[in-house]
Amino acid sequence: MRKPGCKTVTIKGQFGSEEFAANYRAAVEGKPARQERFNAGTFNRLGRDYLGSATFASLAPSTKRNLRYCVEALVKKIGHLPVVDLNAHYSARLIEAYKPGMARQMLAALRALMAFAIKNGDREDDPTRDIKRPKLSKSGWHNWTEEEIARFEARHPVGTKARLAFDLALYTGQRAADLIHMGRQHVRGNRISWFSRRRELRSGYH
Repeated sequence: MRKPGCKTVTIKGQFGSEEFAANYRAAVEGKPARQERFNAGTFNRLGRDYLGSATFASLAPSTKRNLRYCVEALVKKIGHLPVVDLNAHYSARLIEAYKPGMARQMLAALRALMAFAIKNGDREDDPTRDIKRPKLSKSGWHNWTEEEIARFEARHPVGTKARLAFDLALYTGQRAADLIHMGRQHVRGNRISWFSRRRELRSGYH
């Protein structure tokens, strides 16, 4: 990027990563790029290398989005630790810290990192091999009560991102995959005009 009156700056880091975002902000503010410590053999290095690998790039966009979130969350928690020292006990504790649905995604991310580490020679085995995927509740998702909705609205007033996401979900009934694509361009007067691409194709809207 090139800020008017300043020299051209190369933004380092994988696009969309925390490293890229931090270096972009530093460039806009005219500050030196943040120097991350990516010591060889640590989860910081493993996470960075995996997210920048051809293995990761070959995945479907939705898979990459979810996997990136989980990998970055793991790196934030254990980034300074040596990859070779991760054992089955600590791996299980990492996964157990999350609710079943998220735990499944974190386990998949950790296994992806371990497979990449084995491929790169950072370790010889996968400590997550014997960890079973958490079971999901058979009762389904809990529907919020009016009291729970009121508590959320009191904590997140109109104007916050959390409230915007909540109101869109509550009052439009769209899927999460569709909500992230909704924007001001879909507002027509006082109404929201929205058809997901899949619905457009099924219903004949083009």
